[in-house]
Amino acid sequence: MSDSSSDGDTNDLTGLLVACGVQFLISAGLVAGFSVLRPRNKAVYEPRFKYCPEEKRPQQLGWTPTAWISPTFKSKEDLLVNKIGFDAVMLLRFLRFCCLFFLGLTCVGIPLCIMHWVIQRNDSGTSNNDGFANPQLFTLSMNSVREHPQLLWIHVSLVYAFSGFAYYLLYRVWRYWITYRLQYLSSPDYQDARYNRTLLLTNLPENMRTPSAVIEFMQKLDSKIVVQQAVVGKNVKGLHALIKEHQKNTSALEDALATYLDDPYRPPKNRPVHKIDRSCFCCGGEQVDTITHRGGRLRELERQIYEIRASVEESSFQPSAYAFVAYRSTHDAHTFASKINGPASVIMRRLAVNPPAVKLSPDFDDLIWENLGIVSPVRHSRRLFAIAIVIGITIAWTPFNSLLTVLTSQQDIKKYVPAIGTWMENSKAASVFVGSIAAPALFAFLQILPPIGFSYLARFQGVLSKTGVDKSVMHKTFAFQVYQYASILVLSITSTTVASYLKDDKNAKVFSEHILQDIADTFLNKSAFFTLIVLTEISSLGIEIIQGFPLVIGFIKRRLFANTPRKQFEYNQALDLPFGAVYASLLIKFLLGISYSVATPVILPFTSLFFFIAYLIYKYQLLYVYETPLETHGSWWPKVFNIVCICMGVFHIMTLGGILFVTGSDSKGQASAVFAMFLLNFIFWWGCRHYLVPQGNYVSHAASANWAKTRTDNLGPVQQQEEEEELEDRVYNPALISPLRRIWVWSRSQEVLPKYYEPEYADLNDYISKQGLLAPKSAKSDAGRLKARVTAHRNAKRVMSFLHRHPLHAQGNAEGPPELEAAAKEAGEELPVVMVDNDDEEEDPERPRRVPTGRVHRSFTRQDAIPVAAESDFTFRPVELNEMVTPPSPMPSESSWAAPIHYSSSENLTGRTAQNRPSR
Repeated sequence: MSDSSSDGDTNDLTGLLVACGVQFLISAGLVAGFSVLRPRNKAVYEPRFKYCPEEKRPQQLGWTPTAWISPTFKSKEDLLVNKIGFDAVMLLRFLRFCCLFFLGLTCVGIPLCIMHWVIQRNDSGTSNNDGFANPQLFTLSMNSVREHPQLLWIHVSLVYAFSGFAYYLLYRVWRYWITYRLQYLSSPDYQDARYNRTLLLTNLPENMRTPSAVIEFMQKLDSKIVVQQAVVGKNVKGLHALIKEHQKNTSALEDALATYLDDPYRPPKNRPVHKIDRSCFCCGGEQVDTITHRGGRLRELERQIYEIRASVEESSFQPSAYAFVAYRSTHDAHTFASKINGPASVIMRRLAVNPPAVKLSPDFDDLIWENLGIVSPVRHSRRLFAIAIVIGITIAWTPFNSLLTVLTSQQDIKKYVPAIGTWMENSKAASVFVGSIAAPALFAFLQILPPIGFSYLARFQGVLSKTGVDKSVMHKTFAFQVYQYASILVLSITSTTVASYLKDDKNAKVFSEHILQDIADTFLNKSAFFTLIVLTEISSLGIEIIQGFPLVIGFIKRRLFANTPRKQFEYNQALDLPFGAVYASLLIKFLLGISYSVATPVILPFTSLFFFIAYLIYKYQLLYVYETPLETHGSWWPKVFNIVCICMGVFHIMTLGGILFVTGSDSKGQASAVFAMFLLNFIFWWGCRHYLVPQGNYVSHAASANWAKTRTDNLGPVQQQEEEEELEDRVYNPALISPLRRIWVWSRSQEVLPKYYEPEYADLNDYISKQGLLAPKSAKSDAGRLKARVTAHRNAKRVMSFLHRHPLHAQGNAEGPPELEAAAKEAGEELPVVMVDNDDEEEDPERPRRVPTGRVHRSFTRQDAIPVAAESDFTFRPVELNEMVTPPSPMPSESSWAAPIHYSSSENLTGRTAQNRPSR
């Protein structure tokens, strides 16, 4: 047997417990720091309590440091659906599944470790009077039964027991998911939502890009289901790219003005400059005045954008390769969508060589509009390019994995750097630090960057929705991390094999006699490194709850970069939970824990500890910190389940490999039994996908269908026409109506701003007037001006409709973006901004609350499309000073507010994109 103990102190039980203690102390210190900081920093640690409406607001916490623990433990998941959303609840359900699963496995794994240790002591002839000395981890693994292959049937039975336990818990999660989905699909909220009655068609051929042709095609697929309306998208000729460049130049000009006009009446002599047309990365280029150059570029971009938007009245836009098809009820839409996967798919292929893709439409607010019109050949080529980039990034990470492989083995360190290797042999603390803290921490840090790049790749390859991008990030990140761990394992086995071959003087016979033994030793010993990876993530959970990364990034942005009003406003927006990156991180820990659960069960208690702490911390974060970007009501779970089944399959394969490596051909029966379990795992996955998923994906309840059809049958001609117009409003491309950003400077600089920059056109109407597109003094021109004014008002209403569903957040006396202020004025409404006091203005709730002195206008909640009277913590924008001189005007009645027009995109209406939205 090879001397596995020579790998160093991190491969013994004491080193592992020390590493666990260190990580736990770090995590406990971070949690203690959070507990102290939380009461006076609620904008960071309790933003949902500040901004959420009453029905979604979590329980108020006291001012004692430990006040957050009890509500977090006692909050029941079934009661949290209406507060945090079903997507967040399913994340907690997955964490709960992992906690219960690994806790059950730990109860069996610890006795299994003891059995391995006892067998190894008996085989080595060690006396029982020596006590429980510090054992090497290989003595607690399957390696101890090398001479007793019949005992491997115990491990085979545990594979079946662990798998059956996992399938039972997964089935319980499925039943919970189906129960909620059936209730939600039958609810009036779901039935009334327009996107739930709409199908999205992409990759339309050119002969099908008219509403009549789309309806005819859909009727050929199923003539029994009547199509209510079809809307074909428009090709906006690169308008999305122009708007993004406009936003980029606006931000750059605001940065320059914020620095230059710090003292607006005494600006510095040197104006801000930058270089353009750089020929070689950051070198060369022409130096220009930033204010003059950016201002000129903005005026040019505004001309181009307004020219394209003005042409919409002339119907000069070509139809795009996507369309929306609306049905009278959700039952009709879901029935058609379910048939697309069956006989209708065959008919569709007969009707067209390259038929369009048909699916249930995502939430209109979730769509990535510039990706809808991508045709199939372009989408496939982009996807292949993205896959190639992911493979390239993954392979480029191999040198880092080689470095980590060296850091986890004292033999390799001593081989390449003898001085450091000798020092580590003489210093236990150094050995534990390098092997159990430094190497895993470096590996965890390297996993932060890839998800950011994968998000851009998913958008580039043509994913249709922002939720789809997040799901693509989950799959790409998980596959990337699996490769990292597999490469570390393969590199370790390869280096061991080569070293063994050289050690045997290249004698093939001697080498073949113990090659499997060396591979088995390396395979099982590497579990120590993977256990340390799990332990390192415990401290990362402490960083998560103390909001370490957002605080550090926010501090750097505020101190090192220009702090403009727009950036300050964006810093106050709610944090979105990156579900894709979080799920990928949790699933990889699940994979590590289950893969070695039988071969080296010492990993199980540490994995159980990780998931318990993760459940507690993420439950608090979802209750008090994070917002769900766009609620999908559980669509994440089928995707997560697929990866869980992949993890179970990897568990079976790795256990099978461990059995063969340890005993070779003496355990063919045991290996065959484990392989049979691998096949049963596939059958379980197939059964759930074909029998459980459809139960919660489509509306099939008769009462729901009858309710929806009765409602639509009772609609008169006027109501039906209003519904058709409503679909037009909801699927209108935001690039045609989103307000262009206006330069936003601090209030002290607004008076001198026209001296440095002033837009050439105030809005689209001003452009039409100045360009003379309407002839003066004619009935046609008067009608055209009236139509342009009505269109501007309608577009402003669309913008306000989106903001009513997704109100902005602000603290203190913060103003809103000027372009949105102008849109609100055009729509005749107040800008929906939820405003609360700053942390330093809040008082202990046990003390008498001070009475506000300012006039309160209105407050808006995330669900309200109609303003309601302000409550205690919510106030609208502060009244201007000149308004306080005159008596306040009476509040308009609720009936005077126009009914909101629901609109679609959340990306370009407010000017906030995924790049500038706050992240974890």
